Amino acid sequence: MHDFLSNESPKDIGMFLDSWCAGCNHFLSGFVYMKKTPKALECFEDWTTESSSDDFKRHKKDQDALDNVLRSQSVCKSAIHTMSSAYIETFDDNMIMPLVGVIRGRAPTFQHFTHGIRGLPVWPKIKKSIENQ
Repeated sequence: MHDFLSNESPKDIGMFLDSWCAGCNHFLSGFVYMKKTPKALECFEDWTTESSSDDFKRHKKDQDALDNVLRSQSVCKSAIHTMSSAYIETFDDNMIMPLVGVIRGRAPTFQHFTHGIRGLPVWPKIKKSIENQ
């Protein structure tokens, strides 16, 4: 964490770009680094308003709601800083992305598991391994 914290210090909000795939969202929402600033609070208010529209039925994921907010004139556009992908590894449905990371010798600080992988038979083993860590 020391390397991450010494190299990433967004003024308001820090987020990682979403996975590399067709139809992916702009940012991952599973990890958000934020400072309690007026811009950050306003951005989260915009995101909450969009997420809760239509009694939380309009969007399948909170990331979809954030994408809508980013298409508007929201302060989120300037409040969100894109953090370096060197600190995160995404586990995609086919496990291709982590394999590339292993080949490149990556040791990321954070891991992200896509919705698809959580539906595969291997997920309970992965989840148990995470819990045991």
